[in-house]
Amino acid sequence: AATKEPRPAGRGLTGRTLGLIGFTEDAQKLAELAQTLGMAVFVCADDLTTTLSSEAGVRLAADVDDVFRRADVVSVHARCGTGEPVASAARLDLLSGGILIDTTGGDGLDLAAVRERAAAGTLRVGVDGVDISEGEGALLAAVDGVIALPGIANRTDQADDTAAAAVVA
Repeated sequence: AATKEPRPAGRGLTGRTLGLIGFTEDAQKLAELAQTLGMAVFVCADDLTTTLSSEAGVRLAADVDDVFRRADVVSVHARCGTGEPVASAARLDLLSGGILIDTTGGDGLDLAAVRERAAAGTLRVGVDGVDISEGEGALLAAVDGVIALPGIANRTDQADDTAAAAVVA
């Protein structure tokens, strides 16, 4: 009988750092989950105060560059600071070997730089809401190991019920 190749050991999350760009409701839930898993959490958000960050148990990052410099995983939920791309080529170089998650539909991502690094294997990527039918979004979605969803990650019965309840309230 053939022997199976040993599975490579996965990298755990305990002791790693999550960086959040924006502190939306979804980002706050992710921060809570990450903390439960033993991750430190840094946040760059235009409206996050020292008091609120302390109450949430997260650390306030100096700026977007600080998040990319410190984090093993960066999750983009909003733009922070200037109008330049949040995930620019220079910032992605700071995250080399890390994971990038985008929930903004690609708004603020340098998709060509993301695609280049994902194709080279120096960045693992998950994006939601990127137009994967053409252009850079389609090229990014074609890269092995990239998870690209066409805006459906939040399309569940529970999400629809929650949204409906918020509209009615």
